[in-house]
Amino acid sequence: MREILVVAGESSGESYGAELTREIKRLIPDVRFFGVGGEEMAKEGVELICHIEKLSIIGIFEAIPHIFKLLKIKREIVIESKKRKPVCAILIDAPDFNLRLAEELKRAGIPVIYFISPTVWAWRKGRIKKIKKYVSLLLLIFPFEREIYEKAGVPHIFVGHPLKDRVKIDTDRDRLRKDLGIENLKPVISILPGSRKTEITNHLPILVDSLKELRKNNDFKAFLIKAPGISENLIREYLNGFEIEIVDNERFKKMACSDIAIASCGTSNLELLLLGVPFIAFYKISRLSYLIAKILVKVKHASIVNILAGREIVPELLQSNFNKNNIVKKIQFLLFSEEERERIKNEFKRIKDTLGEEGAMSRSAKAIVEFLSLK
Repeated sequence: MREILVVAGESSGESYGAELTREIKRLIPDVRFFGVGGEEMAKEGVELICHIEKLSIIGIFEAIPHIFKLLKIKREIVIESKKRKPVCAILIDAPDFNLRLAEELKRAGIPVIYFISPTVWAWRKGRIKKIKKYVSLLLLIFPFEREIYEKAGVPHIFVGHPLKDRVKIDTDRDRLRKDLGIENLKPVISILPGSRKTEITNHLPILVDSLKELRKNNDFKAFLIKAPGISENLIREYLNGFEIEIVDNERFKKMACSDIAIASCGTSNLELLLLGVPFIAFYKISRLSYLIAKILVKVKHASIVNILAGREIVPELLQSNFNKNNIVKKIQFLLFSEEERERIKNEFKRIKDTLGEEGAMSRSAKAIVEFLSLK
């Protein structure tokens, strides 16, 4: 029985892993999968040898206490892979872990296919050398990455962004709000604190304090959009009695019916762009991690939406600027300025057109199967 190793390092990558395994099985039904992921991948038949929660760590210094645990997980994956001899490994995002794993797998004679390129265009450009050495095929989701890897001589295919298939709402916002029973005149705000435990810890207390302050003078409906890999109990630890609807199912519908959102930098920013919801981006890590990142990072913006635009089209609140006063001011401005919301929406439409055609996961599966000559 042919097997494929799939390793996802965070919830957004895990969701892509589930889609990718499903598409590959349509082309080669007899293949089996094992690796690292969560519930979505398990539902698609992936045998989990490690749960994704164990890899959900951000920041340079935040990872230090977990280094031995991460090394142990990597060693277990390599041992299992040597035993099973998969026809290839599909590594999804999470470059700090996955590039080191790619090196071990390559040495073991297992071809590595990497889905979602490490952000060498933003920082740590030297990783290109490792990618060229240890990765057999790179599947790109952003169009501007092609030139980078063409120059470096790295085998690659631009497949387009998979969110274009997943993030779709056919109903207009007013009808959607009526269907959801929130057609009243209250403004609706979606809160997206992040997809990792450390992001919840760093972000949610500040967000809750800000919303409490905002509610003193503003009546609004709030949704807290919970990432798949985050438990509701963890969320509730930081609410301190604040009344907010925690959204697990129908997350895109709840996001789409929002007037505005405030979102942790990451995949959620692109989701909001595709849904046409103006938002405020934010992020906070440890001071030491931030100081080092500030030296190493070569892009001006933190949100992928601003990076794609080449300028700031959504406001960013980073580190010390991510505070109660700034959050309340930015939310109030965006809520009460229809002109600003329309400007952002028009920019979103322009960026959306650059992200490739729909069918990214299908193209990715076909590229993998053709690469392996398994069909």
